Amino acid sequence: MRYLIEYLSIAFLSYLILTGVVAFIGDINYRELLCSTGQVYAILLCYIWIPIARMCDMEKKNSRIK
Repeated sequence: MRYLIEYLSIAFLSYLILTGVVAFIGDINYRELLCSTGQVYAILLCYIWIPIARMCDMEKKNSRIK
């Protein structure tokens, strides 16, 4: 359950932060960009993959502890 909570929190924070970066660079309204239909593609291509590295690190740490 801890993995799921951490995975979702990292994915959600990366969604908010990267959307802010894109809004800043593209001079687009942040709120409008959050609700954009293009976010679906970004979620599938980007935001899902970011937390995977952290999950691998957590698994390595757990295997060392055991």
